[in-house]
Amino acid sequence: MSASKENNLVQAYIELNKFCQSGDYEKALKATGKILQIAPNEQKAFHCKVVCFIQLHNFKEALAILCNPKNAAHAADLHFEKAYAQYRLNCPKDALQTVDNAPELTSALKELRAQILYRLEQYQDCYNLYRDLVKNTTDEYEDERKANMAAVVANLAAVNPSTDLPQFDETTYELAYNTGSTLAMRGKHNEALPVLKRAEQACSESVLEDGGTEEEAKEEVAIIRVQQAYCLQMMGKEKEAASIYQNVLKDKPADQALVAIASNNLVVINRDGNVFDSRKRMKAATADGLEHKLNSRQRSAITYNQAILAIYSNQPDFCKQCCVKLVREYPGQESRAALVEACSLAKEGKSSQAVALLLKHGGNLTFAAVQVLLSQGDRKGAVKLLEESEFKYRPGVIGLLCTLLSADGELEKASKLFHDVYEHYKDDKEVSITINYNSQSFLLIL
Repeated sequence: MSASKENNLVQAYIELNKFCQSGDYEKALKATGKILQIAPNEQKAFHCKVVCFIQLHNFKEALAILCNPKNAAHAADLHFEKAYAQYRLNCPKDALQTVDNAPELTSALKELRAQILYRLEQYQDCYNLYRDLVKNTTDEYEDERKANMAAVVANLAAVNPSTDLPQFDETTYELAYNTGSTLAMRGKHNEALPVLKRAEQACSESVLEDGGTEEEAKEEVAIIRVQQAYCLQMMGKEKEAASIYQNVLKDKPADQALVAIASNNLVVINRDGNVFDSRKRMKAATADGLEHKLNSRQRSAITYNQAILAIYSNQPDFCKQCCVKLVREYPGQESRAALVEACSLAKEGKSSQAVALLLKHGGNLTFAAVQVLLSQGDRKGAVKLLEESEFKYRPGVIGLLCTLLSADGELEKASKLFHDVYEHYKDDKEVSITINYNSQSFLLIL
């Protein structure tokens, strides 16, 4: 390299360092271009170029130059940058593969891997990784890691409320919020509320102490207040919950996911009482871009509520679309989708189709099919379904069958039913005594 080129290269690096120090990444990016024009093999400049794109939130361009075959040698060791760009471009599976293909899992890659696992809803693996990070890392980000770990625990509680999970000291408002969320997910709403109140107060004080405004404090505590409203709603205090949701939404929070959750929960409170308002709320709960900001549990609930709202709005075709989406995108939702679609069919007067759909799925949906038949006054059809079902000898079903048979004047058939039940349970002493007692009571009434 000539002396003049070498001098230009040094000057370009001085400029690059100055712009990076001042956080002017637009100019820093131009400086990397100058360096690579002078010396295309400068690995450090290439790395800086990628970092500049990331700092400027131009993740597509960062990933493009990392994946360009011409840059293979320069990009070979930039596993973190590539995985981070993929993660920010909502490609968490690709990001995880990039991290796992790295020859060494550095601390930075571990932190990123934990975030990716959280996005992929692999909560147990995510928790295990955060537990390792919290235990073996000491730096200024300790509280942040613990808060992230507590958020993972809250989601584990949502998936399995009875699972054994760790507890956290409420040393920060983030930890207090996630502790309250965990209690809420476990169904302990009374216990969660005071914890969330403390989190709200601590959060507001923290923002104000850092020089923030009242408006900024209100924005920051919005997510905590929505969680409080959820607890109140689950406790049956719907007016208080609705008031909080409405006040939060009135402030027009920037968090799109928060708006979606509050709007969805207001739809639940409205039921069929204010369909116009519910449709407006549902529009906010299903806005574009939310698929990457809500977890599958939340998205599934919103789709389910969309289907219910479609029934109230007399939109059977849209209800069916929502049910199809529920089955296609959220495994394990087949029965719920069938139940909602059957309700829509029954409302249209298509009772036979509703019953056929419910019986196709069987199980507890048999009872829904019975209900549809009874709503149409078809007692004989309902009796036939119950008599042929796997639930025929359950005490509650026996009582219902007797009521229906008696209503049709088939008292002998009802009496024979008790005899059949007795024969079915005669080897079970405890159940036989109960059935015998019920049989005597029934005959006495007759």
